[in-house]
Amino acid sequence: MEYNPLGMPKLAARCPHLKYLEVFETWCMSDRVPTGNIMFSLLQILDFTCQHSAPLGNLLPYLHLPNLTSLSLRMDCSRPKKHTQDFLNNLRGMLEQSPQIRSLRLEELMFSDSELIEILPLVPSLQSLALLPRRYYHSLYTTSFFNALNLTIQSETTPVLIPGFTNLMLELQDITWFGEPSLRQRMAEIVSMLESRRASLRHFELHATIPDPY
Repeated sequence: MEYNPLGMPKLAARCPHLKYLEVFETWCMSDRVPTGNIMFSLLQILDFTCQHSAPLGNLLPYLHLPNLTSLSLRMDCSRPKKHTQDFLNNLRGMLEQSPQIRSLRLEELMFSDSELIEILPLVPSLQSLALLPRRYYHSLYTTSFFNALNLTIQSETTPVLIPGFTNLMLELQDITWFGEPSLRQRMAEIVSMLESRRASLRHFELHATIPDPY
């Protein structure tokens, strides 16, 4: 469905047994917000695609999804600065109210390493993680991030993230371009992290992209 914040409560009321919902946001609705809480008590899969963080951030605080097991968020990388903290706060609130999430896919979301390190502990049941940032890899794929995923590295400041996940998908550039870390530069950290999880990790995908210089 196309995202209409005023119609979401009606959808929830009319489809109480809905288990899968795919939502598309259009730019003209970026400043509209729901008028009340939206309860999808049986929803298991939510796939949200938007062009900006504002509509998604505005919607998240109103969603109550106690049985959600799979969350997919796709967004343009050009996230306005003024929405960053609100968006993160709203996402944290939603994740805290959705304790059953086992699969998380973040595509074209401009997260930094510190933001993900803060968010991922909120989904302790997570088994599958897919990170497809498309660009701005340098702020996400850092030594701190891979150390936080490494079970053999313990730190009081960066505790091990999601120790029970079994499926991991990462996207990283194959060569360095404009200061972005390359696959070659991060390979030792990736291999070390994978080795630390060999007892539980069942599936790993690495998408190596070549940036367009033009």
